[in-house]
Amino acid sequence: MRRLVYWVMAVVTAGAAGAAPVNYKLTASSTYEVDDASAEAAHAFGIPALSLTETTATFSLEPLGDGVYRLTFLTAGQRTLAGDVVIGGVENVGDFLPGRWLEFAPWTMREGGIKRAPAFVKDSEELSYNLLALMLFAPGGPLADLWRDGARAAVARSCGFNLVLLEVAEGRPLPAFEGGESGQVAFAVAFEQQLTQDTKLTTMTGHASFEGAGAAVPASDGLPAYARLDLSGKRDRSFVITGEQRDLSDYVSISIRLVREGYELPPEWAAGEEAGGQ
Repeated sequence: MRRLVYWVMAVVTAGAAGAAPVNYKLTASSTYEVDDASAEAAHAFGIPALSLTETTATFSLEPLGDGVYRLTFLTAGQRTLAGDVVIGGVENVGDFLPGRWLEFAPWTMREGGIKRAPAFVKDSEELSYNLLALMLFAPGGPLADLWRDGARAAVARSCGFNLVLLEVAEGRPLPAFEGGESGQVAFAVAFEQQLTQDTKLTTMTGHASFEGAGAAVPASDGLPAYARLDLSGKRDRSFVITGEQRDLSDYVSISIRLVREGYELPPEWAAGEEAGGQ
């Protein structure tokens, strides 16, 4: 009963208008490994057999009242490790993310509903708002009721050169991890993507499917002090170039870590060396 009262109070506090924004640091690491059957196509495209992209960002999260939040990016950086080559800022996230904001409520994200800053017309392929929302409002956690009818987010993103990602991320509560700290909320995630791209020289269609699990430790207002999410799956893409079709498949692992200002991630949650560029 005491825990239930705490959770209700947390929902009221987090949804109150005028509450001070809180700052977070987000680190997303994505590993891409080309399927053996796609090695020839990958070589033709100049795609390495194994690569790692690390993206970091800081953002503020401000409650606007009635369960609506404004997320404003403050800084961003990225690097890609392709074999022995280190490439900085492939997406140039440090140029277009800082200063941009999104307004949303968890339940509006079910049908893709968010409001963007007027100049916010480009997204990072590496940062999914749907996955981030599941970490901020963890299924089974103190703010889970803000989803209203199950944790489901389906915000579309537009990235790079006319790449469109139609996404659905769904979460459900899990029993607490064995050995997890008191108050930790565990949840499972299923994540689907439909990909399309038309550059006038090439067209691409594809699909990616991921599954994994996450955990969040709520702070006193119900928002996470820190959270983690790890997913893995396969991405299949079909490219048409001057009338010739080439198919490419790769295995993808995604690790996301979120930590609130004033807190530290537990050492066992480390997802590897952080990206530079901030």
